[in-house]
Amino acid sequence: SPDTSGTHFLILSGVPMHDSGGGQRAAQLARELLHRNHRVTFVYRFPSSDRVRQKSRFAHENFTHTRFEDFSARRFNLERAPRERIVVLLEFPLAEYRAMASYLRRRGALTIYDCIDAWDTSLGYGWYTRRTEDALVRECDVVLASARTLKDDLERRSGRDVSLLPNAVNTRIFKRGKRYDRPAQLPQA
Repeated sequence: SPDTSGTHFLILSGVPMHDSGGGQRAAQLARELLHRNHRVTFVYRFPSSDRVRQKSRFAHENFTHTRFEDFSARRFNLERAPRERIVVLLEFPLAEYRAMASYLRRRGALTIYDCIDAWDTSLGYGWYTRRTEDALVRECDVVLASARTLKDDLERRSGRDVSLLPNAVNTRIFKRGKRYDRPAQLPQA
């Protein structure tokens, strides 16, 4: 049985872990946290748009992957061991994610809003509201941004410090010295 005395990360993402071939930021953070022997529950709100890779799944004994509709913050909180610390990482500024984070924060969880995109563009069409994002920035214990422009915008809007955490490469999934075939879709230079 896994050690439950450590930290359990609840990642509230937009899309499933396998979306975009598993290369999205939240998926890479989940893999790294698991590599460091943490427990991870990955909740996603929207169905995958990546039809090609939909059959690829990730499995790990300390990993749970679930749809938003099947997740309960109350049940999640009640099932944790008394010494297990909960860290909630919100990747998408959704009102329902804000409610979950608020509920868990009142019960001792650390909350982190990770701003990965400018959601007030077409990326957030149909679900984004600045009001929800501004509330998350005010309420979360830590606020991160993946790009300097996002960091500067959130700091200007909120008056609080935002930490820059740029995207990076996971060197464990690339083998040095190995030659990779050029993708057929990539135009010749």
